[in-house]
Amino acid sequence: MFELNRYIKRIILFTCYVAVLSSCTPQFAVVPGNVISPEEFAEIIIDIRLAEAQQKIYRQKGFYDTDLIDSSYQMIYHLRGVTAEEVERSYSFYTEHPNWMEKISAEVIEKLNKMEE
Repeated sequence: MFELNRYIKRIILFTCYVAVLSSCTPQFAVVPGNVISPEEFAEIIIDIRLAEAQQKIYRQKGFYDTDLIDSSYQMIYHLRGVTAEEVERSYSFYTEHPNWMEKISAEVIEKLNKMEE
């Protein structure tokens, strides 16, 4: 009887250990087909950040045109083969799934830092 209780305790401890480890692993939702892939979305975000930085420089030099940033977005979408609606839908999906957004943000930061070097 004493051996059986010890065995049951080990099983319970092992089960708890596995449960704790699996809960620490980030879970990524399946990306729907109508959402831009994380890799491509990261590239689009990089392009947008660069366009916004350029707009900031223009603004500091006294040249400010709201149409410029809008046309930059449209050019980015055109070159990447996506629509504004697809980008908005993808942005909504990724912001609703923080694990994905964190991964995409890390990739964007890493690539922007490499560009800076």
